[in-house]
Order: sequence, then C-alpha cells, then structure tokens
Amino acid sequence: MLKANGYTNKEICEHLGYDESRVSVILNDPRAAEVLADAERRFASNMSEIGEKIKLLAASALEETEDIMLNGQKENVRLTAALGILDRAGYGKVTKSIALEARITESAARALMGVEIEEIPEADYSIEPKDS
Repeated sequence: MLKANGYTNKEICEHLGYDESRVSVILNDPRAAEVLADAERRFASNMSEIGEKIKLLAASALEETEDIMLNGQKENVRLTAALGILDRAGYGKVTKSIALEARITESAARALMGVEIEEIPEADYSIEPKDS
C-alpha cells in the first residue's frame, strides 16, 4: 500500500525495515502488481468520493465561517473569516497596475545612465511606421 500512496522504494525500506533488494523483489512479483493496481483503482475512487464530500460540506463550512464572522469574540478572527469569504467569492485583494510612457531626450537619457555624451555615437532614433 505504501507504493500506491506514492512512497519511493527507499521510503518503503525505511518504513518496513527491509533492504532495497527485498522491496524490489516484492514489488516486481506479479501478485504485487495486481495488489498495486487494485489499490490505485480504490485510491482514484476515493478521490472522487472526497471531491463529492467536499462539495457536500461546502455549505456547512460557509455557514460556520459566516457565524464566526458575525459572532466571533475576537476582532481578528471575525476579520479573517470575512476576508476568507470575500476572497472565495472573487473579491480578494485588488491588484493595481499603472501603465506609464515617458519620452526623454537623448542627452537626458545619457545623463541618467551616467554616460558621457561623446562615448555614444549619434544615431537616428526615429521610428518608421509599420506597413499593415
């Protein structure tokens, strides 16, 4: 069952006290492959059952969180509950971004970069419109 739960051979050795060669022999036995396949099927079935259970408990969890938000004794607990509800409803922290475009002269750019004007040769920095 350890292999079905994602344990490596080395981790299985540590749990069971076997050496790696013994674990390898056991896992390579065809009967072990059948047991492993069966365990993986049951695990997959359990995962869907867990998902269904979570869906069933979601309403109760929301009610409990709402009760804590409204009636909790500590302000920080009430706030945490309220923020959790808002976040899951899609009203989490607002992220703001600002788009900024600045145009400066070549000499100002050189001054900002700390470059002497004579170190950079003059160039044509004009932009040609693209053909669409």
